[in-house]
Amino acid sequence: MLGEVDGVTIRGIHITEASNYGVMGYEVVNATFDNVTFTKGHDGIHLRGAKNLMIRDCSFETGDDCIAGGYWENAVIKNCYINSTCNGIRIIFPVKDLEISHCEMKGPGKYVQPHLPKLTGKMLAAVIIQPGAWWDTVGGVEDVHIHDLNIDCVRCAFASDLKSNTWSKNLVVERIKAGLKAKDGYCPCRLPKLEEFKCICEEFRQQIADPEFEGYCHCMLYYKSKE
Repeated sequence: MLGEVDGVTIRGIHITEASNYGVMGYEVVNATFDNVTFTKGHDGIHLRGAKNLMIRDCSFETGDDCIAGGYWENAVIKNCYINSTCNGIRIIFPVKDLEISHCEMKGPGKYVQPHLPKLTGKMLAAVIIQPGAWWDTVGGVEDVHIHDLNIDCVRCAFASDLKSNTWSKNLVVERIKAGLKAKDGYCPCRLPKLEEFKCICEEFRQQIADPEFEGYCHCMLYYKSKE
């Protein structure tokens, strides 16, 4: 637990099976997480209020969100391995000057979510930005740069959901490598390379032919509308 601290570095340790969050922090300034491993438990790092934050070369295999929180300013997440049964990185409050880069974000989740044991399989979102998700929030998501990520076997690579009194300004997402290319055109969320799993897979071709179907394919890469 970190509360109203200035100048902290956590390096080279392994946190496993935490009863709740691996690291919980409020109003943290000048914080660095370097080469830290998180396994099992709930969230890996959960910070509500951080300025000058660095998370680098860390490994996450968590039941809940790997990295979560908000009210961050000048934050960098880079060179991390991220695996979760829930979300990879979840922003639930406003942020400013955030960079997420050069991370491998790969499902399915290795460990179950402790309070939702039936939630298994693919990660939910690699990155989800939803200020105000937990309660009413006033503030923006500004100057966010997400780039050079390798994403595989997730339900959604990137999602943004703005609530009342929140806004987004200068949000850039680029150079994202999805698992489809890595699997030679086969479904990135299925292990066998079978002909029926060649993208666009047989299952979704049948759904496209169904005039009553509207929704995403199995991997949420494609969407079919009735219109």
